[in-house]
Amino acid sequence: MTSQHRILVVDDEEKIRKSLSGLLQDYDYEVVTASNGLECLQIMSTQPFDLVILDVVMPGMSGIEVLRWIKEKYKDTEVIIITGYADKEKAIATFRLSVYDFIEKPFESKEILNTISNCLNQLELKREVAEKTKELAIEKEHLLVTLRSIGDGVIVTDTEGKIILINKVAEGLTGWTQEEAVGKPHYEVFQIINEKTRKVPEDPIARVIRTGLIVGLANHTVLVSRDGTEKIIADSGSPIRDKDGNVIGVVLVFSDITERRKAEEELRKSEEKYRTLFEESKDVVFISMPEGKLLDINPAGVKLFGYSSKDELLSVDIVRDLYSNPQDREKYQQALKQHGFVKDYELILKNKDGKRLIVLSTTTAVRDEKGNIVSYRGMMRDVTEQRRLESQLLHAQKMEAVGTLTGGIAHEFNNMLTTIMGYGKLLHEEMIEDDPLKHNVEMIIASSERAANLIQSLLAFSREQIIKPMPVSINEIIKRVEKLLLRIIGEDIELKTMLADRDLIINVDSGQIEQVLINIATNARDAMPDGGRLIISTELVELDEKYLKTYNYGKPGDYALISVTDTGTGMDGNVRERIFEPFFTTKEIGKGTGLGLSMVYGIIKQHNGYVNAYSELGKGTTFKIYLPVVELEVKEVETAIPAAPVGGTETILLAEDDKEVRNLIKDILQRFGYKVIEAVDGEDTIKKFVDDKDKIQLLILDVIMPKKSGKEAYDEIKHIRPDVKALFTSGYASETIYKKGLFEEGIHLVSKPLSPKELLKKVREVLDK
Repeated sequence: MTSQHRILVVDDEEKIRKSLSGLLQDYDYEVVTASNGLECLQIMSTQPFDLVILDVVMPGMSGIEVLRWIKEKYKDTEVIIITGYADKEKAIATFRLSVYDFIEKPFESKEILNTISNCLNQLELKREVAEKTKELAIEKEHLLVTLRSIGDGVIVTDTEGKIILINKVAEGLTGWTQEEAVGKPHYEVFQIINEKTRKVPEDPIARVIRTGLIVGLANHTVLVSRDGTEKIIADSGSPIRDKDGNVIGVVLVFSDITERRKAEEELRKSEEKYRTLFEESKDVVFISMPEGKLLDINPAGVKLFGYSSKDELLSVDIVRDLYSNPQDREKYQQALKQHGFVKDYELILKNKDGKRLIVLSTTTAVRDEKGNIVSYRGMMRDVTEQRRLESQLLHAQKMEAVGTLTGGIAHEFNNMLTTIMGYGKLLHEEMIEDDPLKHNVEMIIASSERAANLIQSLLAFSREQIIKPMPVSINEIIKRVEKLLLRIIGEDIELKTMLADRDLIINVDSGQIEQVLINIATNARDAMPDGGRLIISTELVELDEKYLKTYNYGKPGDYALISVTDTGTGMDGNVRERIFEPFFTTKEIGKGTGLGLSMVYGIIKQHNGYVNAYSELGKGTTFKIYLPVVELEVKEVETAIPAAPVGGTETILLAEDDKEVRNLIKDILQRFGYKVIEAVDGEDTIKKFVDDKDKIQLLILDVIMPKKSGKEAYDEIKHIRPDVKALFTSGYASETIYKKGLFEEGIHLVSKPLSPKELLKKVREVLDK
């Protein structure tokens, strides 16, 4: 049975009311009864009913009057008339009032049930149709409101191209109203021509109907309105389909782009102007996204990063492919987020081949209306070469500072060492062979000589002294310095040497190479505070073109490779890159000068060699030194017994501003028979010479003295006596003296620290010349 319906039975006969009520209830109808017309009206005013079964003849208010009232008040309620009188005129009257049916009494149950069922089914259908009609009306109204609200022009046609609907915007653009346009062929209202050719282009509506596809207008389409006004438009036409997919019409959407076209043209001219600046800029100009993609970049950027084309560069991932360290990108973006821009922000980037680039970026963050960063616009300037030159300049300045410092220190130290070594050697010569204190004096002399060698090494590093290379065996140098290295590294560290089977002859200054090994061993000792192993090995290697190309240094040929390996703490990459820089040290303040390894680097470079370091934290360090092998015979250094010093009786004018050095030289000379006149500065020297010019046979002059230098005093004295002989002393390196123009070649010079034997030998040599 269908869903429950409400039925009102109106009859003055109680028997009929009960009979019908029971029958209908048996069929799940909800039934209410009324005995007369007035009661019927009262009941219907308080509750709705789908159907009223109404007796025509009733006392008081007749059924016809009730029917008329029901149809006036409750148009959706159906009515079935029942009567015991076959009154044709009454039946006709009820049908005029839209009664559903007319049934005569007595009636069969089946008959009235069928009539009621048909009536209610028809009622449901009418209600459904009414609901659908209402929905369609609402939908149509919404559609019309939408069309009227659209900012573009809209024209709807049927499949014959006749206009069904045109919205307000389309009315304004075409000059036709809705009332005027509906029913007309679309081409009368929507008249278009090509802006350039002035010809009528293909009809978009006809094309949609023919193909069933969405189509757009060709570029440069102009709409000619009813009054002849021309407007540049852009549009698209789309098919309207029914539920089965059949095309039943076309909707054409178009907009006036005249002003936009003007703006685009102005923008094009502006962009062309700035595009020229963009393309021709020698600095990199770019637009990128926070997500890590380039949106645009000029040719300077393509060239800097080494890509074959702009498209290739735009496809890369900025963080992965352009940044040496991805964390730098995060810091850069954080600065842009915080300040909105950066100026001359230094970035370490890389090109396609991985080459390191240093750039200065000036960039602005572009934000949307919500304040979110949507892109970056900026410029980059490549300062890689500039930084390299700055680094070289800084290095050169450091070297110059070291040279200046070293020269000054060397002068003072050499004066002190002259006194220590001089008196030490005099004392040593006067001691008997088995004197128990002789060993102590020898240690003083040995330490002084090592200090002198260190001064010479510093001078060599700062290029303040000419080294004296000669063919030697690297194996012999290592054997000779081995005992000294053992004392340096201490008992907790094992020293092991693994020397090549054959002699490897190199042309070097032995003392300088010894100093290299001492410096590296000292560093190794500091890296092994709890002990360990130091291994020194030698071997012959050939550096070929492939090796040199891989490591980017050196000349092809045979080299003696000296490897010095420790088992110490090792170094990370940042430290390893800087270990040869002057003054760079990882030691505590006061425990390292930062010159040890830079001296190693300087000495090896002076010998046309190469040095590099391999190290990892916790895995020790290996220094590899390459020195060219030479095809020369080793020069044996003869240790001939030195001849006894020869003295004399000549008078010597000694000019030295350092009192201790002056006293030492005076003591040495007087011991060997010479007469000595002392002077304390340049002016005193001239005065003393003038006083005894006929007696003085030799001048011993310190190069650097107060008031007048030794050279200035000598030049004035030569005016007094041109044939006077002179011997100069200096704590500065000979190369420095010549560079400063203090002497021409051929002048007799002896460097401090002075050995008594060397001094006496040189004095006799000059006097006898």
